[in-house]
Amino acid sequence: MKKTLLILLLVAVAASAQFSDVRGTTAHPLLKIGFGPRAAAMGNAYVGLAQDITALWWNPAGLNQLNTYEALISHHEWLRGIRDEFAALIWPQSPSNTFGFAVNFTSAVGIEHWDEQNQPYTGADSLVTAYEAMFVGSYTRLLGERFGVGASVKGLYENLNGPAGYGGAVDLSLHWKASPVFGLGLAVQNLGPGMFYPGGMYLFPMQAQIGVALTFEDVLYGTNFLLDVRLPFDNNVSVHAGAEVWPLEILAARIGFQSGPQTLGELNYLAGLTGGVGLLLGNYRVDYAIAPYAHLGLTHRLALIAAFGERPRYGGVIVRVIDAETKKTLAAHIKVEGVTRTEKDLAENETWERKGLATGRVSATASKKDYFPSSAQAEIKAGQTAKLVIALSKIPPGGITGRVFDVKTNDPLVATITYEGPKGVKGEVKTDEDGNYTIPALHRGDYALFAQPQHPKYFPQDAEVKVEAAKGARKDFALLREKEVIVFYNVNFETGEARVLPDFYDVLNEIGQIFVDNPAIAVELAGHTDSRPIKTPEFADNMELSQARVEAVREYLIDKFQIDEERLSAKGYGDTQPVASNETEEGMAKNRRVEFKVLTGIEYFHEIRNIRLEEEED
Repeated sequence: MKKTLLILLLVAVAASAQFSDVRGTTAHPLLKIGFGPRAAAMGNAYVGLAQDITALWWNPAGLNQLNTYEALISHHEWLRGIRDEFAALIWPQSPSNTFGFAVNFTSAVGIEHWDEQNQPYTGADSLVTAYEAMFVGSYTRLLGERFGVGASVKGLYENLNGPAGYGGAVDLSLHWKASPVFGLGLAVQNLGPGMFYPGGMYLFPMQAQIGVALTFEDVLYGTNFLLDVRLPFDNNVSVHAGAEVWPLEILAARIGFQSGPQTLGELNYLAGLTGGVGLLLGNYRVDYAIAPYAHLGLTHRLALIAAFGERPRYGGVIVRVIDAETKKTLAAHIKVEGVTRTEKDLAENETWERKGLATGRVSATASKKDYFPSSAQAEIKAGQTAKLVIALSKIPPGGITGRVFDVKTNDPLVATITYEGPKGVKGEVKTDEDGNYTIPALHRGDYALFAQPQHPKYFPQDAEVKVEAAKGARKDFALLREKEVIVFYNVNFETGEARVLPDFYDVLNEIGQIFVDNPAIAVELAGHTDSRPIKTPEFADNMELSQARVEAVREYLIDKFQIDEERLSAKGYGDTQPVASNETEEGMAKNRRVEFKVLTGIEYFHEIRNIRLEEEED
């Protein structure tokens, strides 16, 4: 900011040097007159405040303080029938950019017309009219939150009942709202080559102004104190001071004093006094100002200002993390993505806010120890602040627990359990020495588990587990060894028949579950009897009886567990493969058995599983 101020001051000094020998010789005096009753009532001090549409003339850099569009029409009743008509429009284009447009027309009617011999004209030419016109276009840019820069371009036309003149000028300005109380402004005005007439060129009345403003919003309904110093390059330095008090919310009283541009010593010092009032009626404001010029008379200014619409704003977002149950604000880690990106640890009762965002989508993910992570998203809209409230739910105790063991011996096995579920949750855990595992902190939903035993001779297993909210689930893995033979005793049939008795259903269901848990294995069911001879009308010997019985077991398993027939073969061996003596009841009981023989190897399991996974991906 200091560098920018220095540049403008150098411009002012250079221009002052240019005018050091031409005081009083500049053209287009309209440029010396400020516009708007509000500033005029405060001694034409307004550069440091510059907070309404009239800043277009005094200090365009302050226009970004306006939060609405504004339009103005103003009438200035000057001296000796001279009148100004001024109209302006302020168009906020974005939070940081503002455009302004204005036109002014000054006329003087009933001017006595004298010829070159200093003789008055008579008849229709005895009185003439002179007029001047000015067009202004302004642009203001807000840099940061408090510092604005502005530039205005002026087009000028003048006709004094003779050859017309044309010209163009530029204004440059700065405004710094250092705090809610203090404002500082600087403007260099009417920079340009001058007015061009057929008889030559006349320089513009360039000038520099610096002003300060003190604003106290809590005094009555608002109070402002202003002080400007004006350095005209064709005249003496002048000081301008003013005050504005709002005793009522709708009424403002204003007073001011100015030491120039008029020469107070020739008029009287009361000619430096100014005053006026303002009346606020909803979105409309009426301003009036009066300024005496001693024996020359009084001048009056009246203006109507209308505010409408709202400055276009970029959007904003506020992120708050709460406990889903208590609704209290939590300390949590957030990750924001989309039109803005950040990661931040929020303290307890802290929210995160970002303003000035372009329109678009923003999402935020919050995480906290002992809570499920969660996300929220919203659309950022101009002029609106999106509120993302992320509710985190506490992780219930449990998840999935279970045990991994040998299906034959029930001995614990060491294995790695990988899991994958909803919301992209995935991971792995390892069993302890007793074969137990726990997968904590899971969302409700369906999970795919895969148990990979550490021992290479055991078949891995897949499983599907459903987790309910706030409830634990259990899944045990009974792993089968490669080429395993499992013997099932106490197989009960009707004597001399192949019909399975209900007492044997539990044993058969254990066999069926092994098939379900291991869908890639092929098995031979072997039926064995003791050596006691048998001969019935249906079965000639133990060989036929054992074959019939094992076939009955096979059909039961296929029907109940929907097992592919090719995976399960049945063979009866009769009494040809005893495992104990047939001389005792105990030995014969051991020989009456069904054996579960695994025929496939581990390699086949992995081959089948890979094919299945590829089909699922397709």
